[in-house]
Amino acid sequence: MALAGPDGFDKLPCNPAEIEGEVPKHRVLSPEFLRLILTRAHWVEALAKPQVLIQCAKLGGPLELDNVKVSPSFALIQSHMPRGATFTRANFDRDLSFIGSSFGPSSSSFTAFQYGFSAQGLSVGGDLYLGGASFRDVDINSAKVGGSLNASGSTFEGLFRAVRLSVGGTLDLTEVLSFQDVDLSGAHVGNSVIANGSNFEGSLRADNLSVGGGIGLSGVVASKDVSLHGAQVGGQVDAMGSTFEGSFIAEGLSVGRDLFLRGGSSFQRVNISRASISGALLLAGSKFDGDFDFSASSANEIVLFQPNMVSEGRYHTDDPIWSVNARLNLRNTAVVVLQSRTSSWRNKEGGWISADLSGFTYDRLAGLLGGVANTLSDETAAGLVNWLVGIRLGDDRYDPQPYEQLADVLGENGQVSKAKAIRYAKFRHRDLSQDSEFFMVALARASSRWVVGYGVYPFFAVYWYFTLVVIGFMIALFSSAELLRPLHLKFWYSLETALPLVEFSEKHKAIDHGSWLVESWFHFQKLIGFGLATFLVGALTLLAS
Repeated sequence: MALAGPDGFDKLPCNPAEIEGEVPKHRVLSPEFLRLILTRAHWVEALAKPQVLIQCAKLGGPLELDNVKVSPSFALIQSHMPRGATFTRANFDRDLSFIGSSFGPSSSSFTAFQYGFSAQGLSVGGDLYLGGASFRDVDINSAKVGGSLNASGSTFEGLFRAVRLSVGGTLDLTEVLSFQDVDLSGAHVGNSVIANGSNFEGSLRADNLSVGGGIGLSGVVASKDVSLHGAQVGGQVDAMGSTFEGSFIAEGLSVGRDLFLRGGSSFQRVNISRASISGALLLAGSKFDGDFDFSASSANEIVLFQPNMVSEGRYHTDDPIWSVNARLNLRNTAVVVLQSRTSSWRNKEGGWISADLSGFTYDRLAGLLGGVANTLSDETAAGLVNWLVGIRLGDDRYDPQPYEQLADVLGENGQVSKAKAIRYAKFRHRDLSQDSEFFMVALARASSRWVVGYGVYPFFAVYWYFTLVVIGFMIALFSSAELLRPLHLKFWYSLETALPLVEFSEKHKAIDHGSWLVESWFHFQKLIGFGLATFLVGALTLLAS
């Protein structure tokens, strides 16, 4: 049933809401008439097909289909319901469509809460089409849609309530011109939720949302907070090229594939702590102006930069764009692969961002391209140490775990010299973080550093032994002992004195140097040699463990 069209009738716009002045009487339908033809058996049986299609109509009152069962499909296309519609606990066996229709008064003098689309507990066996329509408030709490729900290209001037909504297919909210507050808390969608290119002027709340497929938020503009707290997503979450002016909150989020926050998106505060991501968390090329919390979480991979081919095999890379005050929290997070360079941890002014890596574990420092220097493992030892120190600026706590984690991964990758440099830096970090007021503790730490390189470089002791023997040889030149006149005996005597528990000759015990200074030196040399040996044994034991 079409009440207007381009080839006949009144030549006016199809949707009565767009007509200036009075709507022709032949366009006005009684809501009671619709109720009769949709619900009364003899009217339904008289239909040639199990469908009712009405186009270009204005309803003279509120369309009330509460607690009814409707067998045919119902489509109200390009129509106007100035008093709104209610479908509370209605049951539609087939499709329900309102493509291009408008709900609520055409005059903006009414409040957004006055008239809208109310369908709490609605049941639709097929698809529900709300695309290209204009709504005040929409209330589909606890509604059940067996097929898909399509609201693409619509305008929602009031609240969009869909708490505990159940959709068997896809929830399509793409290219929505305007959303106010949206509440999808506890909703269940069998396929995907797609809101690409939509404009959320209010908050988007989807706590405990369950989605069998993915969530599409690419090209979205969200003026207020977006909350996916506890959401369960079987596929991927795509938020590339979007603008989030409020907080992006997804504590306890579970994603079956990848979480795309890369590709030129803009974020303020991000909280996805306690999250589980089976694929990768990708941040390359996006802007982050506040705190980014990914603590106590897990992911297969964190990708902080993305190599992109320019031409002829040449690449450029996109790092995250961090604000000066940005902070990254990876405390107690576990990933398999960390795809990162040191430049990925610098803010837009070139300084280091503040990052918490305490308890952060990863198995590999992997690159996306063979032959391209694009991982932390490609950095020099000095560059890696500067990275670990730089991201902790202002944090004086002693935290050895990030150093040990990096050293372990480098060592397993065969980069032993870099691993040693990182472990040496760990002990320097300890000494600088824990200034001791006790002289003996400070002396022990200084000795450990200079004599055996904190146990990381035990061969330092060999250099000290060589120096000690050379000095002893020079001192022996001033000895008056007849036994030490040959130069080579002076060397062996100095070597024996420096090595504890080693005797090259019994005669050395009875040597009289004829000078108390020379005598005192060799007694002192024995003590130093014993100390060096003790440090060396301890360092080797520590190294072996």
